[in-house]
Amino acid sequence: MCDAAACVRCGCLCATRLPVCDAAASVRRGCLCATRLPLRVAEALAGLPAIERALASGQISWSAVRELTRVAVRETEHEWLDFARGKTLRQLEQVLASKHSGDTPASPPDLSARRHVLRFDVAAETFALFRDALNELRRRSGAALDDDSALHEMARCVLGGPRDEGYASYQVVLSVLPRMRQRPAASGGWARAARP
Repeated sequence: MCDAAACVRCGCLCATRLPVCDAAASVRRGCLCATRLPLRVAEALAGLPAIERALASGQISWSAVRELTRVAVRETEHEWLDFARGKTLRQLEQVLASKHSGDTPASPPDLSARRHVLRFDVAAETFALFRDALNELRRRSGAALDDDSALHEMARCVLGGPRDEGYASYQVVLSVLPRMRQRPAASGGWARAARP
């Protein structure tokens, strides 16, 4: 069985979250680096012994473990393992998408926890410009920004984010016209008629 903490300590995982050790040597010492174990999952498994044992024994797939380690904590790992048995990866992904770390399978879903994927097909010049813009945002912030935070800041810059904390960057205006029984909604400078 892999000792994820020892794997991290031995330096098998680099800062890019990709294994850099020799795969054959990893297998010989029982290290999961050979399975391309990302650092986040390795660190989570160090605190989730039941999930780590289930992975090592083949009771649960690597893909399911990757998803479960996003929400399972030591207190909830047995509930999540029981829940995951007999489920497809897609079924797990759908349930876990609206859960936070520490939630149980019975916890009510939180739709704000759901992550969204953005994909763009762009020219090399656009890609380079976008990458440089993200790097500049990260440099200006003075702190490490993940992709979500960096894109959030980029959007705020473009939209002219709030000048005062606590105020929204944008507003939606809704007026009811009793005579017409229609509600024209104005947003982003455009008005349209909405049904009652």
